[in-house]
Amino acid sequence: MGVAALVLGIISTLLALNPFIFFIAVPLGILALVLGIVGRKAALANHTQAGPATAGMILGIVACCVSLMLVLFCSMVIRSAKKAVDETISKPIQEAIEKAKKDPEFDEAFKKAMEDAAKRQQK
Repeated sequence: MGVAALVLGIISTLLALNPFIFFIAVPLGILALVLGIVGRKAALANHTQAGPATAGMILGIVACCVSLMLVLFCSMVIRSAKKAVDETISKPIQEAIEKAKKDPEFDEAFKKAMEDAAKRQQK
């Protein structure tokens, strides 16, 4: 169990450092943590080495922490990008729409375009 925890801990830590597949590291890190706890208890009960199990536990915890920090970082980046898009694109578009709604020339042109479209559809 200790060696399995160590291997999973190493793999999950390496996956946590990869910015494209870091989310896979969380379940592997949790599995490494569980196997490390079980392996450490078994090693202490059998009076054998608990080093690999302990290292697997630590690496599993590190992988989970790094992955969760990357999730928080990505969510902050997405939130700020959405805010920037709203401020730079959505706001001016909404203002232009409101301005066009109040413009009588636009209203007449829109009505004429709708009538033309209705005539074409009837043909």
